[in-house]
Amino acid sequence: MGGFTEPKKEKTLKAKVRHSSDPKTLLVYPQTYMNESGRSVQAVVHWYKLTDLSCLLLVYDEIALPLGQLRWAKSGGAGGHHGLESIQRELGARDIVRLRFGIGPDPGGARRADYVLSTFGVDERDLLESTLKRAVLSLREYLGGVDLSALMTKYNKAEL
Repeated sequence: MGGFTEPKKEKTLKAKVRHSSDPKTLLVYPQTYMNESGRSVQAVVHWYKLTDLSCLLLVYDEIALPLGQLRWAKSGGAGGHHGLESIQRELGARDIVRLRFGIGPDPGGARRADYVLSTFGVDERDLLESTLKRAVLSLREYLGGVDLSALMTKYNKAEL
């Protein structure tokens, strides 16, 4: 994958990866608690002196979407997702491209944390695998320059 580096004083794991259309693609996996993800993302933005946030793409799980559903978006609110709230607050921006990966249904209340941290059931594995393949395909298309509107039309429909 490449050399791992870390912005000073921030818990962030970064890996440089090569991609045919952009050899400077950087994958960032925050090593903070989810609701503090903004600290890690802000550290990366500062470290690399990124002034144009349109180069960012957030990929994250979304309990509000059923397992098997993908949702591309170019902007919007956090919808109660504390990790996205943190990122938007730290960056002072809501216009960040994102790919949401459904892991629902949301059991709600006190059971939510246990649900999000649990493993997928045997009966969910086929759907999980096919959804991961679709997500990777859509990400390759995005990184290859496919228009976001086209991706939204193609992948935002439910294929459960």
